[in-house]
Amino acid sequence: MITGIAGCAPQTPSTVARFAEEPLLVVPNSRRPDSTLMSLAHLWSGGASPALCGRTPPPKEPMWFPGGRYCEVLSPTRGQVGFRIDQTGRIRLLTWNRVTDSRAHAKSVGDSLDVALRGRSSRTRLCRPDSPHRQDLPGMLWESGGLVVHLSWTTPGDERPKLLAMAVDDPKDFPFFLCKPFDQARARRN
Repeated sequence: MITGIAGCAPQTPSTVARFAEEPLLVVPNSRRPDSTLMSLAHLWSGGASPALCGRTPPPKEPMWFPGGRYCEVLSPTRGQVGFRIDQTGRIRLLTWNRVTDSRAHAKSVGDSLDVALRGRSSRTRLCRPDSPHRQDLPGMLWESGGLVVHLSWTTPGDERPKLLAMAVDDPKDFPFFLCKPFDQARARRN
C-alpha cells in the first residue's frame, strides 16, 4: 500500500467521454491474464473504480493497439491512471500521472512506490535525471519476469513535481532507453 499521499495538486481533466463504453472495474485481485497490471492499477488509483473507457487514444499517445480501448481513472488525490487495452481485452500498458504538492511530497510518493514494488521485482535501479532541476528526484526502474515499471518526474516552473509512471507486463514492450543508469551517463561523457 502506498503511504504518504495526503493532498495533491489539481489534476488534468479526463480525455474519455463520459459513458463512452462499458467501464472497466479496477480490482485488487483478479483471474484476468493481466492481473499483475490490474493489481498495480488498483494500488495507484487507491481503489477508485470504475475506469471510464473509450476507443479513441489520448493525444500524443506513446503506445496504442489497433482495435483496442483506452480507459482511465481520475482521482483528486491520486491523479490519472490510464489503461491501454488491446483488441483481446488485455491490459498492455498502464500509466500514472500525478502532480504532487512539493518536492518533499514527491520524494514520499516515490519512496512509497519503491517499497510497494520491491517485493514484486527481482531487479531495481535508479535512472539518471535528464535535467539539473531534478537531481534530487532520480527516476527508478523495477523489473521482474512479468512486470516492468518505470518512474520519472517532470518539474514545472511552480516546483510541484509531476510523477510519470509506466508499467508493462511484457518486457519486450518496454522502451528501456527511458532509464539511463548513472554509470552509463558517466561513461558517455568521457
